[in-house]
Amino acid sequence: MDNENKKLQKIYAKWRVSRRRRALKEQGVEYKGGKCQRCGYDKCVNALQFHHLDPNEKEYSLSSTTRNWEKTKKELDKCILLCANCHAEDHYKEYQEEALRQEQILNTISIEKLKKDTNKKFLNKKYNIYNKCKNCSKLTNNDQFCSVSCFTTHKKNNCKKTECKGCGKLFGLSNNKFFCSKECSIKNKSKIDWPNKENLQKMFNTMPIVKIAKLLKVSDQAVHKKLKKLNIK
Repeated sequence: MDNENKKLQKIYAKWRVSRRRRALKEQGVEYKGGKCQRCGYDKCVNALQFHHLDPNEKEYSLSSTTRNWEKTKKELDKCILLCANCHAEDHYKEYQEEALRQEQILNTISIEKLKKDTNKKFLNKKYNIYNKCKNCSKLTNNDQFCSVSCFTTHKKNNCKKTECKGCGKLFGLSNNKFFCSKECSIKNKSKIDWPNKENLQKMFNTMPIVKIAKLLKVSDQAVHKKLKKLNIK
């Protein structure tokens, strides 16, 4: 029943948030005139969006806000109301300008210079253009690697390797510090010398679980499981 109540509480909380956002959206659309300020579209509230005239003045996104009306109104004053099409067209102009700026920067750099630069980033980071992948040397928008596979390959080749306590094989890039695989870990798992129920009960009554775990050289979780199994309270 507790789990069901928690699920219902989560659903109710989500419903309240979405209802609040919807109410603020409708109120904001009405405040800004109820239609697209470019083409006059007014059929569906969901297709109308708030566009910040100056991105530097933007404090937060109006689509996900649950703030009070006064604060929302201050943010709305920095915006114009556009339909989805007009809004996309407006941002596409910005993307085109950015693409042209990047092309101009690339044109100033010779191809020969790019070929010579193997380990260094061939452009200043502030331009946010392309860098060379540390693994395959391809040009990429990312800082160091062009893909997840390149990242894992590079990490495998360059990470510190340790000897597996089970099979003696050298391994790296593992969550387990002592064994190369789960199979090795299970094979070499040492059996815990647990005291009998009476002694464990005495230990539980006289000392904290952390101390019991240290004495038996096990984790706190292992002690909890054992106590539960033996029904020690």
